[in-house]
Amino acid sequence: MELTQKELLLLEEQIRLERLMEEKCLDSAPRCSDPQLRMKLESLAGRHRMLQEQLASLLEPS
Repeated sequence: MELTQKELLLLEEQIRLERLMEEKCLDSAPRCSDPQLRMKLESLAGRHRMLQEQLASLLEPS
């Protein structure tokens, strides 16, 4: 299925937002004194990385 130009732009924007969230989580985690919160942020960073990869796979030719 071919994506429209608008869908491609929205997909690329969502990938950028997922990357930003991953970076924010990774930046914040080491500064947390609460180990549970640090682990949660690291876990969220991994989730955002996975979402980026899933979204990017939609851009690959079929």
